[in-house]
Amino acid sequence: NHAWAMIEQLGGQVVNSPSRKVNFLVVGDLGTDMWQYSRYGRKIEATVEYKRAGTPVQIVREQDFVKALQDNGAEMPVDLD
Repeated sequence: NHAWAMIEQLGGQVVNSPSRKVNFLVVGDLGTDMWQYSRYGRKIEATVEYKRAGTPVQIVREQDFVKALQDNGAEMPVDLD
């Protein structure tokens, strides 16, 4: 994933599951069909619960997050496929 590589370029760490230690939950721009029924993925639901409990975590769109990474000096990795 390009965003993961960009995060690591800036010294960040990527994890697969939200926890109280996570600063950002990056949500893909496409989402799923569940969104139309006001159902969100378990990661989003867990993150919202952490926010309600006072954890300073932000939920951001992937597109916005990648732009912020680029604005802070990360470069989009080149695919070598």
